[in-house]
Amino acid sequence: AYRIVLQTLRSRGAAILAGVIAATAPEFAFASVSGLETTLFASLAMAASWAFLRGRIATAGIFLALATLARPEGVLLVIAVLGATLARWIWNREGSLIQSRQDVRELAFLGVPALAVVTVWMAYNWAVTGMPAPAAYVASNEDLGLLPVSNLWNIWLGYFHRTALLSGVAWAPGLALLAAGAIATARQSRFSAAPLTLFTALMAYGAAVTVSRPPEQWTIVDRRFLDASAPFLAVLF
Repeated sequence: AYRIVLQTLRSRGAAILAGVIAATAPEFAFASVSGLETTLFASLAMAASWAFLRGRIATAGIFLALATLARPEGVLLVIAVLGATLARWIWNREGSLIQSRQDVRELAFLGVPALAVVTVWMAYNWAVTGMPAPAAYVASNEDLGLLPVSNLWNIWLGYFHRTALLSGVAWAPGLALLAAGAIATARQSRFSAAPLTLFTALMAYGAAVTVSRPPEQWTIVDRRFLDASAPFLAVLF
């Protein structure tokens, strides 16, 4: 978090604040001692975002693959990074996408390693259960669709509204600070910083697809779908 904010805002004070927020967030601290892979996944996702921000494409691709190997939600960060890359090309080239072999190599470095990990993982599931996704996941989410609009409110109440920075009456100024942080980051680094915001939004959407329980019934297993977003929220704050 410290390095990303220092890179985007060029402010050591803001970078230190982001690091402190990420390190002291109660939900993230609890996740780090819960025995789950949350902090490993978050660290790999942040490393991939930082490498992408610095233009180190091959390094970003490696960390994206490792993040996807740690948790399937790493695919969401891959989508965010590839989307930001394509959007940058369209914006800078007046609608044109791939123009050279270098562009093809960049997409390959960013997407192919993670795609290989997902392919192997799905092949394993298929061989064991006859389905590309784990049987437990399919059984628990068979009633959920890909547009869980009604469940998005539960995600807010079940997780974000209970975090230290957005709980109680702090939600209004907290959301305002998040929006201001996202705008400031986008102004400084444009498309390179887009995954920082997109990933958190995609994580919330993924949780809406995955977690069908009402907010009062959320468990640590449900919360782990979003705990990894804590460092990304700290960056935007």
